[in-house]
Amino acid sequence: MRMGVTSYSFVNKVFEEHWDWYDVIRKSAELGFEGIELANLTDDWLAAVRYTPEDLKRTAEECGIEICSWMISADYSRDTRDMVKRVKEEIDTAHFLGAKLVRSDVCGEDVPDPFAPHIIDALREVADHCAAYGMTLLTENHGGYFCRPERLEALYRAINRPNYGLLCDLANYADADEDPLLAVAKTKTLIRHVHMKDCHLLPGDRVFPGNGWYVTQGGNYLRCAITGQGNIPYFQCMKTLAEAGYDGWLIQEFEGIEDCVYAVSQGLSFAKRLLEALPFGIWHEGI
Repeated sequence: MRMGVTSYSFVNKVFEEHWDWYDVIRKSAELGFEGIELANLTDDWLAAVRYTPEDLKRTAEECGIEICSWMISADYSRDTRDMVKRVKEEIDTAHFLGAKLVRSDVCGEDVPDPFAPHIIDALREVADHCAAYGMTLLTENHGGYFCRPERLEALYRAINRPNYGLLCDLANYADADEDPLLAVAKTKTLIRHVHMKDCHLLPGDRVFPGNGWYVTQGGNYLRCAITGQGNIPYFQCMKTLAEAGYDGWLIQEFEGIEDCVYAVSQGLSFAKRLLEALPFGIWHEGI
């Protein structure tokens, strides 16, 4: 498995200290990450942060870090043809950057039928566009509806493309009060990419804890944490993935209240320790 970080982890530096994406790439390489995931760079809320694909690629090459994945926001429930066209253009950009993985959202949370034929057809078309470049299309377990493993399994079967799979964000399952370990066990053979995000969890039977906390779908409390310092059962989850043959990227994603550079560096250190310990917990038949 290889260690990466998502640019989304550094958005506080972008807005508060006026970093640009080139600063993010350089810092990620400096911290020792092998890869960087570029997330949501074309979203309206990040539009003020200017870049060119050529400069992104050149900066990554100069730093010796791989651009491993490209994250896209999308909603195929409305203006489907325009959305497919836009996403294909972003896939073209991802290919230029050398990324092998592209995440595209499915639809907004208010859509009555996320499995409507035009949505599934659009995702198949986008997956086929990725396939032409030898790339994999991903759906992440976020956005409310798709935080549940059985819905992700159903979507995977509906898309039915060999280059389509799941982006597993372990903390996102907690948003829907799902057990991350059981969710990973149910979807382990479908997972093609992993976000190592962690979170602190508290039951909802108390007064709202305060800054940094928010309410889950089930009325409990969640605050994002440094990877390895929260409540996600990382050793068990990674053991399950490793036994299923996962050998892809482990991406640090941080959304907490601590300094993001410190947080992702600590998360990277934890991930390395975890991989060193993992073989001692993996079940080998006959032992």
